[in-house]
Amino acid sequence: MTSFTAHNIRFPDGSLTIPEHTHVLSDVPHCQGAKRVLSMLYGQNCEGKRIVDLGCLEGGYALEFARMGLESLGIEVRT
Repeated sequence: MTSFTAHNIRFPDGSLTIPEHTHVLSDVPHCQGAKRVLSMLYGQNCEGKRIVDLGCLEGGYALEFARMGLESLGIEVRT
């Protein structure tokens, strides 16, 4: 099983990747800021837009962007 070390991500079923952490990636100011910038650029409808998250670690930001409606691709070189 893969262990998560960078992002505490909440999945749709409510489970967390790092349950012992007190914060969730979607609540982190950097993530909220990135999502605000994308909303300013594209409005509330991000459908049909694409984004690539280079060096995505476990894909937390890529997942948050996908939840906004973006076609999101996370690329990581770690094993």
